[in-house]
Amino acid sequence: SPADSNAGIAWLDRGVANHCAACLIEKAAIYHSGAYGIPSDRGKTVALLSRAAALGDPEAKLIMAELYVVGDGVTQSSTRAFEILKTLSDGGDGAASNLLAELSADKQIRDYLFESTLGGVQQAPADLTKAFPQDQSTAIRYWKLAAQQGNCQSLIDMSSALDRGAGVSVDPQKA
Repeated sequence: SPADSNAGIAWLDRGVANHCAACLIEKAAIYHSGAYGIPSDRGKTVALLSRAAALGDPEAKLIMAELYVVGDGVTQSSTRAFEILKTLSDGGDGAASNLLAELSADKQIRDYLFESTLGGVQQAPADLTKAFPQDQSTAIRYWKLAAQQGNCQSLIDMSSALDRGAGVSVDPQKA
């Protein structure tokens, strides 16, 4: 109900005022989607995510990298996205390592990533392959790292590459 939504938003606002990174991210998601009758506002989305990222929240940083890839509320820059993801990956973030792999992977996986997460294949920017060259050996290296960092999606993606022989020998047993 609207009253419940208003109460929930009020609690989020209290968390935002107290610098709660999870609250900042959730409020950013609301502004991004325009949920609960709140008008969509990309500027507020980015401002809230930037605050959460400044608090050191890796999820906020990961989301910011995704926004930079497609230019959603920020000036599009695959190079900036790569820098953010590489820093997170080097710090042990399996989700960032997996995203680095997916952005470096073969066309099938990259297209699936854009369709499922980044607003569609048409959102793939012209500078993507400059920052993320399509190189299956790089993708596999990042997937292995992501798996060591506890990311399950990397195992699914690597299995797909092995099953299809995408840049590696077909190995159904290993897949």
